[in-house]
Amino acid sequence: MIALFVLSVLGSADLVWQPRPDDSLVRLANFLREQSVDVLDAQLLVDEQEGRYNYSRVYPNPNLTLRFSNIPVGHTNPPGLRAGDQVMAYTVALDYKIEINKRGYRQEHQRWLLHAERAHLASVLRKQAVALGRVLGRVAILQMTRQSFTEIAAALHSDNPKQQVLAVLVEQETQAIAADIERALAECSTVVGLKCQTFVSDKDGAHFVDNWIASVPATDEALEKRWDIREMEAQKRAADEAKSLYGAGIIPDPTFSLGFTHDRFTIGGNQQNAFMVAMTIPISFFDRGQAQEQAAVAIGNRLTLQRQRALQAGTESLRALRSAAARENERWQTIEKKLVPQASALWKAALDKGEEIMFAERMVADATRARGECLQSRFAIALELLESLPE
Repeated sequence: MIALFVLSVLGSADLVWQPRPDDSLVRLANFLREQSVDVLDAQLLVDEQEGRYNYSRVYPNPNLTLRFSNIPVGHTNPPGLRAGDQVMAYTVALDYKIEINKRGYRQEHQRWLLHAERAHLASVLRKQAVALGRVLGRVAILQMTRQSFTEIAAALHSDNPKQQVLAVLVEQETQAIAADIERALAECSTVVGLKCQTFVSDKDGAHFVDNWIASVPATDEALEKRWDIREMEAQKRAADEAKSLYGAGIIPDPTFSLGFTHDRFTIGGNQQNAFMVAMTIPISFFDRGQAQEQAAVAIGNRLTLQRQRALQAGTESLRALRSAAARENERWQTIEKKLVPQASALWKAALDKGEEIMFAERMVADATRARGECLQSRFAIALELLESLPE
């Protein structure tokens, strides 16, 4: 299981979801498949389109006609005839319309629309998983930052007036971080539909962030494999099939009829029993499907242009994100290897000597904030890369 569900008794039993450090993009996507409202809406569209595709494969039903004719109104001619057994005629006919060069196009049109809806579902699922990962990463980084400020507060001495002031400032910073964590958890609950908890420890949160940053592929794969690009391609194929379908409207679809008539008006010289065979051919004079064909061509052209623009934008975005990731990694190395150790050494020396504590506290607090901001930036860039790259 991706998540740990527990029953929390707070006046009533509430389902609680707690993230784990090994919750990857795939695991979150599998979890959200049954939890996210947006994903369930996309799944509903897939189910509806599956029904349309299956319906396109069904042959049309024949028509059965029952007709009662020669029902006399007023006096019969000749007079005195009985309506039921001497005048009326009874007809039964079976009609069937045969489509010419349309059934295959209709099926392919619906099949490509089904592919498009499935690609849309996969795209929504991936975006929702990335969105949840973004929230969890923010929670993890805030937990880590809060833990750092808690350690700063623990090193202060309560009997020193200056350090008491610092303790209050650090406490205010910690409370502000706690409020940010609560807001992030509220956003998490909106996505998963459950009450979210923080990671068990800040170390678990750190593992979660590191795992996601490390999961970004080192090379860029073909953007054509991205789900939203696949969706556009499937919609373009569906538009092409629709164009062929409506273009075939110029070919008339004949209707064949086979009937039997039992005529009781034999006294008038009518044949008592007779078969009827007919073929009806519509004339494609005014409506040949040209309007729908024109619309399908316009949709196909627009989707082609949209797909090209999306590929161009994706390529440029990846180039910029790779550059930003490299810069943030350099900044991270500087913070980890220089800023944080130097600020920690300054803080320790100030506590030992009891001098310049305010300055040292400011330096270590600024280093802690810089570390959290840089980690948040690296994590955000990693998520944007994961969202921009194919699965």
